[in-house]
Amino acid sequence: MSNIVTEMIVEKLDQVILLLQVQKPATPGEENWVILNRQIDSIRQGMADQQLQGQKGARKQDTILTVITGLESQIKALPGRATVEHKHHLHKGIWIAAGLLMITILLSWQWLVQIGEKEQFRENDIKYRYLKAYGDREVRQLCHRTDSIYVARKDDFEDKVLSEEKRMRDWVDSMRLAGERQGSSSRKQRVIK
Repeated sequence: MSNIVTEMIVEKLDQVILLLQVQKPATPGEENWVILNRQIDSIRQGMADQQLQGQKGARKQDTILTVITGLESQIKALPGRATVEHKHHLHKGIWIAAGLLMITILLSWQWLVQIGEKEQFRENDIKYRYLKAYGDREVRQLCHRTDSIYVARKDDFEDKVLSEEKRMRDWVDSMRLAGERQGSSSRKQRVIK
């Protein structure tokens, strides 16, 4: 019986050696590694079974052990491929905090703009009320007439006011440009003289 086990071990070793010879050393496959490890384990199991049966084939066991150690050294000598992947990522909480910070900044900016507009409206209201309270009779009549026109024709009133303001801005811009041209021409005349 021990001869049968020894023959099986020798056959397995021959298979492993053939597998190693066929194996390309540059690209060992994962399944080949698994097969080699299984065969080495089966050889060890056969050796353990033979030792239980007796010490008859002690010399054969020594030769088998040397073959196994040589086989293991050949397996270790095969180049292995280890890939290391580095992944850097931010936690979801950081992205949420950054988004909330941006929203807070935008809302704070809008709030400050609205405060400025509210102050401008308050100032204009006080000015208008001052004119109504302390203006002479003609100013009060003008304010009353303006209020009446506004109540009667809101849309038309607003359009006329906006167009008149635009016309006045254009006139002021044209006057400023004319003053700049006149100033630059007088500088040129001084340089020429």
